[in-house]
Amino acid sequence: MAGRGVRWRDPQSAGVGWAVDAVTLQTQDPRNVMTGGSERPFKAFVGSVGLAGSLVLLAALSRGDYAAIPSLSLAAFVVSGLLLVSELRPLFTAGSHDTNGVVLSTAFVFAILLRYDLAFALALQALAVIISDTTKRKARWRTVFNVGQYSLSWSAAWQVMAWCGHSSSAAHPRDLTSSDLLVGLAGAVTFFLVNEALVG
Repeated sequence: MAGRGVRWRDPQSAGVGWAVDAVTLQTQDPRNVMTGGSERPFKAFVGSVGLAGSLVLLAALSRGDYAAIPSLSLAAFVVSGLLLVSELRPLFTAGSHDTNGVVLSTAFVFAILLRYDLAFALALQALAVIISDTTKRKARWRTVFNVGQYSLSWSAAWQVMAWCGHSSSAAHPRDLTSSDLLVGLAGAVTFFLVNEALVG
């Protein structure tokens, strides 16, 4: 019964409280617990990424043009919905041992980033990660790290695209053409490199 997270209390230990269920939930997935000789450096790294990413996310959200959201096209809301669904329902290939599956939400976030802006993309990415990690009962530190990791990676991609002359916003969506291909490629490569550096 312990594996199901059932609450248990020793009748002789009044005042100890209900702690067993919280422990079992955390240990159902071994990745929810930091162990090993490198625990302290790992905690410092996770905390640094989570903090830096949270600051970047808050800075981006503070500059978001929320008044423009009601006037967005239907396509924007469809893509946003697909983003959330694809994060919650990853693809699993036959014979694969990957328990996480293939998540397609990255493609939708990148589409939002290209046509609209960083605030819109980060808000949707953070929301998708929080909902997904909560339903999968991941430890909170993993969720904070995941949100921070994506915030830093997408922000780096946005900055590189801006350096290449790309500009767009929720109020002034960009009509993408073949001339945006190289800019998009630069952003995609930047996202991949930063993301891999953070989780590699």
